[in-house]
Order: sequence, then structure tokens, then C-alpha cells
Amino acid sequence: MDDDRAGVGYRYVCRRPYSDKDQIVCDDSSGFEPWSFHGNSYTYSFLAGPPAGGGDPNLIIGYGVCTKF
Repeated sequence: MDDDRAGVGYRYVCRRPYSDKDQIVCDDSSGFEPWSFHGNSYTYSFLAGPPAGGGDPNLIIGYGVCTKF
């Protein structure tokens, strides 16, 4: 990782939620930071709570394509 998490290790649990072998869903067991991979693309979200009345008013959605270096 190369943002504020650089150098910090996190453990995620991954599974295939559907019969589609190209899709994998991973989360950190808190439910706040799920990742969804399909083929070579991904979606990431940060859901610390609802914007109104939650613990954190921020909502982050990230998406992109995985590339080889």
C-alpha cells in the first residue's frame, strides 16, 4: 500500500460470494473496509458510519484496474 497505510500490515478474509470464479470479496472483519475484485478490476469502500449521526462523516469509494509491475 502506498498511502497513509504504507508499511502497515492488515489481515483480510477473502471469499467467493457467488459461483462466478472471477469475483472475490475481502474485508477486515470489521465490515468498514470491504474490497471487491472482479477479473482485474476492483472496488474499495470505507464505511465508518452513516454521514448523518455516525462516528465519521466521511465516505470513501475507490475503484480501478489492477496492473502488473
